Amino acid sequence: MKENFPYPFDQPQIAIIEPNTLSAIGLASIIREMIPMVRTCVFTSFDMLTNADKGQFFHYFVAGRIVVEHAMYFIERSHKTIVLLEGGNANTLPSHFHTINVCLPQEELIRTLVGLHHAAHGTGHGHTEMASRQKDTAMPHFKPLLTPREELVLQEIVKGFTNKEIADHLGVEMTTVISHRKNLIGKLGLKSVSALTMYAVAHGLVKVEEI
Repeated sequence: MKENFPYPFDQPQIAIIEPNTLSAIGLASIIREMIPMVRTCVFTSFDMLTNADKGQFFHYFVAGRIVVEHAMYFIERSHKTIVLLEGGNANTLPSHFHTINVCLPQEELIRTLVGLHHAAHGTGHGHTEMASRQKDTAMPHFKPLLTPREELVLQEIVKGFTNKEIADHLGVEMTTVISHRKNLIGKLGLKSVSALTMYAVAHGLVKVEEI
């Protein structure tokens, strides 16, 4: 498998360290859809990571068994490390790591990623010392560009409402909703609901529990 690295340091980068190639590709695809401006670098072994790691990664998504085998490396980077678990069993891991159960359905996996992003920016009840440490390396934001009406439409979209339902809630014609929707997608350059959700959570437009 050809690894997609290196990239210039001024481009946000995420490292995925997972021996299971299919799992790594699947996670990389979800992350690219949610955060299209980042570069995802896939490594199938710890040695491949260490050969490429020059401090450019703002997150490491790492298979649990690799974290166990190379604990000291990732403990030093625990504020940037997210452990990939099959079934969610974290009993063998060192403490203080964020974890993701990669066996979840894609929709739940996306919600988990959004939740981690939310916590990393310290914008909710989950604000902890670790969240504070992550602020400098958390997933990047987009600059807010939306009008108040476009923000309302965005909130409705990420909550799962249809165009007709949004029109009813806002008391406008459905064509108006469609126009606002096209405008906000054009401004942000984000087409998928998961990417729009990431934007909305990062800017405090919706809470994780509302999506």
